[in-house]
Amino acid sequence: MRLSLQSYFDLGFSLGLGDAVFREAARVPDIAKVGISNPFGQGLPVNLCADHQPLIELWKQKAIEKVFHPDMENGYVRLPGISDEESISHKERFLEELSSSIKNHRVDKCTLTIYAVGLVFLRLDHAPGIPARFLQGFHKCYEFAGYNVEVSQALHEIALAAVTGAVDRSANRLAELSRRPEPEIITDDTGYQESKLFLSFSCIGLCVDPGDNVSATLQALHDVEGGELKELTFDYHGKLHFGWAVCVLEPRTSGAAASESLQEIDRMLECVQVAHVFLGACQAFENLFLQETRKQVDGYVKGKRGRSSTELNRLRTLALAVVTLTQYAGVAEAAEDQHYFACWEENAKIKERHEKIQQQCELLYNVQAAETQTEEARRERTLNRVVLVLTAGTLISVLVDSYEFIDYKEGWLGIWVHRAWLLTAVVILVVTALLLLLRVISSRRG
Repeated sequence: MRLSLQSYFDLGFSLGLGDAVFREAARVPDIAKVGISNPFGQGLPVNLCADHQPLIELWKQKAIEKVFHPDMENGYVRLPGISDEESISHKERFLEELSSSIKNHRVDKCTLTIYAVGLVFLRLDHAPGIPARFLQGFHKCYEFAGYNVEVSQALHEIALAAVTGAVDRSANRLAELSRRPEPEIITDDTGYQESKLFLSFSCIGLCVDPGDNVSATLQALHDVEGGELKELTFDYHGKLHFGWAVCVLEPRTSGAAASESLQEIDRMLECVQVAHVFLGACQAFENLFLQETRKQVDGYVKGKRGRSSTELNRLRTLALAVVTLTQYAGVAEAAEDQHYFACWEENAKIKERHEKIQQQCELLYNVQAAETQTEEARRERTLNRVVLVLTAGTLISVLVDSYEFIDYKEGWLGIWVHRAWLLTAVVILVVTALLLLLRVISSRRG
């Protein structure tokens, strides 16, 4: 039996929606054997075992340290009928053996798959031969070692470096537009720190080696899930025993070579990966709009303008595209695949996340658009008033000039009637101009 840990983390920004942003086209797997279409493309692969072996060793060392942590769920079960002293001694031997097993056991595969949307999928496979009684310990120790700040930051930096060398500078504009907050580092009362880069890890049992006992694997991983696993049948591939935290995959052909069995379960593994990518992408954009909402409110309080309505409209377009692409129907039409996604959806709640993202981006855009319209209307009213004042001044100037050049041939009565009419008009224009000026000043103060 092989143990696989799978998870995802947010790169922190988006570069696009597909593989077109990468300089080198991603290689498509065997379509006939897999038959799954990921709407975000194949992604950019990074082989950590081949290119970043020091990170694998660091992760393993942190996992060994977790073995002896008093709160770690390492799979130890106290034997019935033994004393407390015997139990302590027995547990110490168990932990020493678990630590030695982790130290000497090889990591067979560790890869990152970076998607242009800004999501990184992680898969770490242990070599076969883990004793059943150590399965939970391997899973939990490696999982919590993955939350270690040093390990998490190293993984994030490797992903950033890979993306930097694989995309053109033209993608920087979208990256800045979709920038998400940095992963939080939390510290407890004892000073212990963990990174929130990873939210959780899924434990995947791969029963692909001859002699693997599926029942024993299910029993060994039962405590990790805390509930019964639901059996899903893939007609041409095998069975997937589904749980939210744990899945066990068994190929259709029992007793076949490991290479053939791995090919048979490829489709099920691809479904698991797509499900994780969908959830991670939705969570990333939820965080993005939560950050934007906070900035918007903070800007109102401090009197600072945030993003323009044009930028928010672009961001809204990107978010709605992500919502459209994270639809299960676009992945595969087979009922077995959709059955798996239905089980995943019971816990992932991706449809609810879609609604939340749409509501958040519409709210932000509408508020900013209304603010922009109000500002433009205010400027237009101010400009109109200024124009009226200038026009009134011009008319006054014309009337004054007319006052000085009255024809005196009509007699003194005509002269004074004409001048009285001009004076009245001048007074009215001056009063009107003053009133408009007072309104402009009061509106600016308001």
